Amino acid sequence: MDSISRAKLLKAREFLSGPGVAVGVGEGDALGAKLIERAGFDFVWSSSLCVSASFAVPDANPISMSQYCDAARSMNEVISIPVIAGCDTGYGNANNLIYAVKKFEDNSLLEGGRQELAPVEEFAGKIKLFISANQPLRASVKAQEAVLTEMKKAGGIHTIDELMVPVSRVFDLQGVPAMKDAEKKYLVS
Repeated sequence: MDSISRAKLLKAREFLSGPGVAVGVGEGDALGAKLIERAGFDFVWSSSLCVSASFAVPDANPISMSQYCDAARSMNEVISIPVIAGCDTGYGNANNLIYAVKKFEDNSLLEGGRQELAPVEEFAGKIKLFISANQPLRASVKAQEAVLTEMKKAGGIHTIDELMVPVSRVFDLQGVPAMKDAEKKYLVS
């Protein structure tokens, strides 16, 4: 297990076994997960609502279990806080559930996916104030609608700068500066 995975495991154990309440936010993609981490939250919940919304389909399992798993994996790969996957429907009957658990275990922090789980009562106590945190998705829809409305109204993009972050902010979230530094260090021109 690498040091990042070990650190995530320790953080998850800390907030699951500690007396306090951990605060996480639901998200459907890696970019949003990175924003949640940078805002200082304890974990990201890979929300089925948010993942299905990223495909513009209802949260009723029209996309595959693999697509949900890939969304959680993509979040896990770019942040250092734990990702909790929302896979509450089990994706079908008992056989589908067994398969889904194996696939999500493959994305686990521990080699082989084996880890001690808290008893149901204890875990339920930790999440009883759980908030279905899909607010970033809803804010994003509102912001995108506003900028698109303004672009249509203005007949171009000359009036929308104050509604957006600069592209350099997007590049920062994507890791472009680190990529450029690595290119300078390792690539011969």
